[in-house]
Amino acid sequence: MLIDAHSHLDRYDLVGKGALEAALSEITQHEILTISNSMGLSSYERNLAISEMCDWVLPTFGVHPWNAPQYAHRLEELSKAIEQSPMLGEIGLDFYFVDDASEYLDQRRVFEFFLAAAREQGKIVNLHTKGAEAAVLELLDRYDLARVIVHWYSGPLDTFRH
Repeated sequence: MLIDAHSHLDRYDLVGKGALEAALSEITQHEILTISNSMGLSSYERNLAISEMCDWVLPTFGVHPWNAPQYAHRLEELSKAIEQSPMLGEIGLDFYFVDDASEYLDQRRVFEFFLAAAREQGKIVNLHTKGAEAAVLELLDRYDLARVIVHWYSGPLDTFRH
């Protein structure tokens, strides 16, 4: 069995007609456990629907840092999906692709909400860390989380070795 620890199957509809069906066929054929991360609530709902089409798809709930400003002041709306999700992702911080530093506080607020829930519920998290590797590591230490997937790391090696 193979494991794809980071996908966004809900976005395959944007690729073109038949892309999702082709991906699900390949996932089934090769028995690839596919963790389909969400970018927000509507993304999670789509991933849940996709998981009904294929037993190899594990839908997970998260709010991507790019979408954090949409959720930062309505965190209570996320609790049900967080509890329902077997693991949490995609969550994190992005100080590289997000040029507007005024969004960083919202990213942190949402990220810490998820980290607290992960600690409380004993869940694995799937992380986005681009340009914020040291800040993410500091928060992982603070929330005492060791069960993490970092799907893309391109930060400094000294931070990586921590």
